[in-house]
Amino acid sequence: MNSENDSINPYKSPEAAPEQVAAQDASTILDFACRKRRQLVLILVVMAISGFLSGFLAEDSAGSRVIDFASGLIVVILILGWCRIDREERQLTPWRFFVPLMVLCPGPLILMPTYLFVTRGRGGFAATAKASAFLVLMIVVAGAALGMALLLTGAEL
Repeated sequence: MNSENDSINPYKSPEAAPEQVAAQDASTILDFACRKRRQLVLILVVMAISGFLSGFLAEDSAGSRVIDFASGLIVVILILGWCRIDREERQLTPWRFFVPLMVLCPGPLILMPTYLFVTRGRGGFAATAKASAFLVLMIVVAGAALGMALLLTGAEL
């Protein structure tokens, strides 16, 4: 029996341990990236559905306001989920008033850049630029879905 290649053997050569740790770290990093990407895709799906449904309702109707409120709340919950995954990845302690501030103030516009700068230091500039680009993408997706719904209903754009 080859004791060097036995995965259960606690007496492995020291050279094998860093490779195994690196493989575990790579899979963990990929897991966090996949989970964060899933949150971002869900946000885009919510924006698309919200925009599409808004195209079928009158602009100032109660239904339109309910859809806007519900989609905004769902997006904030998904952003909070993304932040939770990011905190797990970076092994940070949660901020004490993060959730209430995210819900009460315009959290995605004020609190997210603050969060990105605090957690990433100088890398916060690049992270904030990416977050701003994602915000623009959210608006484009919602607008495209709204335009598609208006075309389907025969309304003028």
